[in-house]
Amino acid sequence: MARLNKIKNTAESLVKKHATREPAKLAERLGIHLYYLNDLKDMLGMYTVINKRRSILVNASLNKRLIELVIAHEIGHDRLHQKICKESSFREFQVLDVTSRPEYEANVFAAHILIDDHKLIGLLKEGYDVLQISLIMDVNVNLLLIKLNELKRDGANYNISHIPPGDFLKKVSIHMEK
Repeated sequence: MARLNKIKNTAESLVKKHATREPAKLAERLGIHLYYLNDLKDMLGMYTVINKRRSILVNASLNKRLIELVIAHEIGHDRLHQKICKESSFREFQVLDVTSRPEYEANVFAAHILIDDHKLIGLLKEGYDVLQISLIMDVNVNLLLIKLNELKRDGANYNISHIPPGDFLKKVSIHMEK
């Protein structure tokens, strides 16, 4: 639980310090280089360190919302897993694994970057359900469920009974229209 609190605090301090929830702006301000590539085939994205240069590779064929999710997720790896990444490239086949703790942590980080607690709680109080909120906030429903589970873990009294699998990004179609 302490680890998840650290993840939340890290994400929230970045949002506050840089006054943005936009992952591309955060990456730029953190000195992480973004590369949008057309030849990633079925890979959504990847965080790597090449010659001491922190980099995120993003599949350019993704839609805007999914690109934001991928960048936020990969910033999570930068902030939380740099040591692992320096020891070996963080490749999708390792990261997008249901049993992977780093993968789940990066998803939690992305949820905290992309989803504002106050706005989410307000929508819940207004009676919107999870699908409606994901449409209103324009976020992936699985990421929203992770955020709701984090709020519940922090003591919020919402009936959330579903935890999405750690590899939900793997199941997202990368060939969605932009």
